[in-house]
Amino acid sequence: MLECEWVSPNDRDIYSLKWYFGLEEFYRWTPAEANPVQVFSVDAFDVSVSESSRGTVRIRNLSRKATGVMRCEISEEAPSFHTDAKTARLEMVDLPDSPPMLSPLQPVYELHQMVQLNCTSLNSSPPASLAFFINNEPVNPAWVSHNDSFRSRFVDGQPLYTSTRQLRFRLLPRLMGNDGRVLVKCTAEISGVYWETHEVELPIDQPQRASIMEGRSSAGECCA
Repeated sequence: MLECEWVSPNDRDIYSLKWYFGLEEFYRWTPAEANPVQVFSVDAFDVSVSESSRGTVRIRNLSRKATGVMRCEISEEAPSFHTDAKTARLEMVDLPDSPPMLSPLQPVYELHQMVQLNCTSLNSSPPASLAFFINNEPVNPAWVSHNDSFRSRFVDGQPLYTSTRQLRFRLLPRLMGNDGRVLVKCTAEISGVYWETHEVELPIDQPQRASIMEGRSSAGECCA
């Protein structure tokens, strides 16, 4: 829904109100005419005439081409015909095909070995921003590569982007939770309108994992 408001005692002060997408006029309201609403076709979306009135316009069937500048222009009646306009940018968001994916996951990890995982978010516009967490705590920024994106598909002649980011760290005992687990999570976010996550548990070699837990228990008894 697009809304354009003004301060005026009555509609007779308004000669016309026009909506533009870029340079294309797609809606006009002239209150003095018998049929005050006129609609003009544009490629990026349709205007619902039955749901539009005065400065309020309902647009439907938006394509990704609808990203751009919307302008409302109001002209006063004679004799001044004073005209004022305001603009706002409409940003279309094409959500990823699926939640982010963490890979590759090895069958088993040894303590102190290097762990390398890639997070990927497929086919969105704009590209998703990716972040990593270990046991719900943000990771050390030095362990993470820059957020990279590349064009992966085209829809309606517009590109979609795949985002990738790499996490690389040494699997140290201090990273294990109180339950002995190491949970790695990747989140994908777009413009505050999309947020998804993927979490995996690193399968740590069980004998070493048990030894670490026993060591912690012994230390607790010693220091109690």
